[in-house]
Amino acid sequence: MALFLNGKWFMGLLDTGADVSVIAERHWPSTWPCVQATADLKGVGSATAPLHNACAIPWHDERTLWHVLPCVLKELPVSLWGRDVLQEAGAILYSSSAKVSHMTLQQGFDPRKGLEKSQQGIKEPISSMPHPPHMGLGYETSPTYF
Repeated sequence: MALFLNGKWFMGLLDTGADVSVIAERHWPSTWPCVQATADLKGVGSATAPLHNACAIPWHDERTLWHVLPCVLKELPVSLWGRDVLQEAGAILYSSSAKVSHMTLQQGFDPRKGLEKSQQGIKEPISSMPHPPHMGLGYETSPTYF
């Protein structure tokens, strides 16, 4: 799936098991600022002290604008679009099998709630609150990219 992030196209795979999207470092523009993430990534493997963009990156389809804060990993061969992107886009995972749909609902899935573990998923993009004359995360003098 291709996403248009901050004026640049990125190809990636949908990963319904990933909480956050991850972009391969070789595809990451060197002019986009990165900062150390506050938490490690864990999954099938793990990444200690990954990078992520300094602020949320705008992305859109034909009709809607969203924001994403992807991690950037050196070892990744391909970018992965996680549940953060899927949820913002309003993705609904569906199986034409009545048995699969029934099992999913029996396991507690509620299609009206978020996709996170406790179904508390964020419904709206997180907005920053400006604190003039300070700018950016950590109050650096660089511009924000919202």
